[in-house]
Amino acid sequence: MRPRFSVKMMLFVTLLIAVYFALGAPTKRWGMGDVAAHHEQTGSNAIPSYVAPLLVRLDSSEIVQSKGRNFDLVNTRKYCLWLFGTVWTIAETRYETPIKPKIQFHWQ
Repeated sequence: MRPRFSVKMMLFVTLLIAVYFALGAPTKRWGMGDVAAHHEQTGSNAIPSYVAPLLVRLDSSEIVQSKGRNFDLVNTRKYCLWLFGTVWTIAETRYETPIKPKIQFHWQ
């Protein structure tokens, strides 16, 4: 038994796919600015980049002091859903990389 699809259903699915991909240009033009402005209000200096229609990625880095005189590079990546002015953060990853100094001083 094979599945039955009507012509209306096939046209509807095709239209939805076309509309989704057509949202790529507005996301690049206005969405990245809206997401950056939304996160600047929270004090973030993240750089937005386009991933897919309605999906924007934010990357930020900062150097924090860890134990003693050592420092860590903390990278944060957020994925945001943009819906024409409304921004939702849907995923966030954070990872730390120790920074090793090239010159080490040995005090006696």
